[in-house]
Amino acid sequence: MKNMNTLMTPFISGKAAGLLMAVCAILPGTLLSAANRDAASPRVSVSLDGLWQIGESGMESPPASFERKVPVPGLVDMAEPAIVEPGPGLTHLDKFSQKDPRRDAFWYRRTFTLDRSLPAAATLKVGKAMFGTRAILNGMLLGDHAACFTPGLFDARAALKTGENEL
Repeated sequence: MKNMNTLMTPFISGKAAGLLMAVCAILPGTLLSAANRDAASPRVSVSLDGLWQIGESGMESPPASFERKVPVPGLVDMAEPAIVEPGPGLTHLDKFSQKDPRRDAFWYRRTFTLDRSLPAAATLKVGKAMFGTRAILNGMLLGDHAACFTPGLFDARAALKTGENEL
């Protein structure tokens, strides 16, 4: 089975986000693509890998601007221009708080175009987000996924629209 990286989150949060990696995908149930077509299944994935906009802010609202770009999948410290001290050092975990003194979260933003009719089902898959994920599509909260390297799966159908989408 092919790697299914697609619709990602406009927001992935991280406390020690210097190690954050993110891989995302939207898995439309009926959206077909010659590159991803499997003769046994109508499932198609739309990759959202590539350059994403990234910004720093608190947990409750997105940043006012997204002035940096970062490759996804990739690490926060790969952002251009560089992010100042992207996370606290991970030493003496038992003695010191690991809260990042500069920010509560990194928010990721990307737009993509759905140039076909809406599928019957659409799932956003976010993989390898070490410090957790909050997924928002077109202003609608899809959900949160606890910190870990297990993939987060979100029902994106209600928020997905034909034309331009913002994650």
